[in-house]
Amino acid sequence: MPHKKVEFTELFFDLVFVYALSKSTNLIHHLEGGVISLGSFLTFLWAMIILINTWIHQTLFTNRYGQNSLKNLFIMLINMGILLLISNSFTTDWESNFVPFSLMVGTLSISLFIQYFLEYRHADKANQEVITVFLKTLGLRIVFVFVGVLLPYEIGINIYSIGMIISIIFPLFYRKQAAAVPVNFPHLVERLSLIVIIALGEMIISGAAPFMTKEHLSWSAILNFAIIGMIFLYYFGEMDLAVDESRETLGMKMVYLHYPIIMSIGLITVSLSFLAEKAANPYFVFVLFYLGLASFYGSMLCLGHYNKPHLQFSSAYVLKSVLIFLTSAGISLWFIHDSLIVLLSVFLMGLALVQLFMTFYQSQEKRNKMLSLEK
Repeated sequence: MPHKKVEFTELFFDLVFVYALSKSTNLIHHLEGGVISLGSFLTFLWAMIILINTWIHQTLFTNRYGQNSLKNLFIMLINMGILLLISNSFTTDWESNFVPFSLMVGTLSISLFIQYFLEYRHADKANQEVITVFLKTLGLRIVFVFVGVLLPYEIGINIYSIGMIISIIFPLFYRKQAAAVPVNFPHLVERLSLIVIIALGEMIISGAAPFMTKEHLSWSAILNFAIIGMIFLYYFGEMDLAVDESRETLGMKMVYLHYPIIMSIGLITVSLSFLAEKAANPYFVFVLFYLGLASFYGSMLCLGHYNKPHLQFSSAYVLKSVLIFLTSAGISLWFIHDSLIVLLSVFLMGLALVQLFMTFYQSQEKRNKMLSLEK
């Protein structure tokens, strides 16, 4: 499949997410008694899910049907404006903010619905089947969100949450219909990579930049930045070198795996900043840090499903990765009160995993070339 060019309108749309991801990460930047409150953590997860899901809906539409037309640009600008309003409404006080927040999410869902509906009118039968899946998905979300607004908060918040969950998993039950028109996989890979770049940019701004100054420069600050570098190298080694962009696929597994990948980057970001705070509970920071790392590296291993045939991860590769991770976790837990050793352990883990991947990649590429010459 030819690579569909990423349009300037898509890059412009991504600019909102730089701000939106920053606002969502701020929800868990504040400690209460050395830990993050459960309410703040759940709000962070919901905020991230809403943002990622909205970005995915827009990206999948553009992947199949998007053009640099005035119509698409106008709707995208409207969506960007609504997203800015939503981003500025993130708060842990759900009860007082539930109605206006839900109305904005519902309005954004209507805008996305209209975008698909306008395309449906002049699409062929195969594309109409695909578009119908997204119209049903967004239609369900709109109904649940606005019904939730009309009910008392104690009931409405549950209706709203159920609607959001259903709208996220709903497309999984219509894979056959959606398969009628496969996505442009190279374009999808590039778009997902770009949203991860945005998340990593937020990690640099919040997790490394505050410590990279003349006054605060130290080994801890250098390791903070180095850890981000290892995460970048591992992600783009997999996405740029190993993923088979020539395959025809819906890419659903890759899309859904990027929910935990992006959310894990947020968790790692705040964990890096918490390590420098004396008021933070070291055991809580350890759990938060390694939860983010486990989510990231585990999702990356699952992405191996999309690798080129000769670059499929073996059981031995997965086992080595798990052992490296557990060794790092054990060292960090043993020296839990020394943040420098914790950072060093995480950096060495990242370095070891990058080295493991590159060794695997080079050996498999060499083997594949030799087999090709023999044929």
